Amino acid sequence: MPPHEERALGAGDHLPRNRAAWDSWATDYVKPGETAWAAGEPTWGIWSIPENEAHLLPDGLAGKDTVELGCGTACVSAWLARRWPCEEVWKASKHP
Repeated sequence: MPPHEERALGAGDHLPRNRAAWDSWATDYVKPGETAWAAGEPTWGIWSIPENEAHLLPDGLAGKDTVELGCGTACVSAWLARRWPCEEVWKASKHP
């Protein structure tokens, strides 16, 4: 059997190790996260390009289900929720 078939999906220690690493760095992201959450609009990338310049979010999101994938403070989800309340939020970190 090839190596990729020997382990079930999700087997191994990579997920707990990844979560532990990000949890250990979480305090470094508190201040930038608070700044992003307080912003009037999302910003993108390492240069913090504002949404009104980048135009990455489509028009017509009101009433739609959205998901924010990736690392970070979920500030885009927070921004969307302030405009159109959502019913469900899921996060992987143990930190609030």
